[in-house]
Amino acid sequence: MSDVSSRRSRGRPPGPGVDPEARREQLLDAAEAEIAAHGTDFGLAGVASRAGLTRSAVYAAFADRDDLLTELTRRHTDRIIVGIASALNDVDEPRAQTRATVDVLARWMEENSKLAAVLAPRMQSGVGDSHVTGFLEQVLQVGFEQVGGNPRAAAPWARALVGAIWTTVAWWGKARTMDRVELVDHVTDLVWEGFAGAGGAGIRLPEMQLPVTDTARVLDVLER
Repeated sequence: MSDVSSRRSRGRPPGPGVDPEARREQLLDAAEAEIAAHGTDFGLAGVASRAGLTRSAVYAAFADRDDLLTELTRRHTDRIIVGIASALNDVDEPRAQTRATVDVLARWMEENSKLAAVLAPRMQSGVGDSHVTGFLEQVLQVGFEQVGGNPRAAAPWARALVGAIWTTVAWWGKARTMDRVELVDHVTDLVWEGFAGAGGAGIRLPEMQLPVTDTARVLDVLER
């Protein structure tokens, strides 16, 4: 046997290597399932097991648990932002747009209660350039500028909005004293009082081009 043949017979068989992006997506899927099962107590060993991989494979894709959660937060914030952008395009009356925004956030939190407990605090504080509060800040800034308001209010309003919805939905998830439709109506009434007082009825947001493949494109549309 030649030296070349001997070298080829040992180690990894010839063929295409692992696609890093596909592996990361596989691990993010596994992390979602692990969080759904164990909530905030999930561990990387469980993620690796669900993906049928070793812990070393997890660390080859993500530096640590925090890095994995950062990527998982980006995945879901992008989905939420696209959902809000689509909802804003479906209606053009400002109060209806406000309700649609509240409903997108409430629905995500309802359908992903254990994920929300892990990811929502990160969404509120922001992860890189991709976070829900940053997107809503851009939307509100456009609105304030249209009605001659103070655009500096957009940043605190966006965080107050997400924080209020998250706190309310977290309570509702345990109490269940009403259905989601009624919950969204009550939160919308509260939020709209503030928007209406700032001249929100006169806001007309630009249409956002969908499908949106990343957050930056949504923000780019709003800044035009």
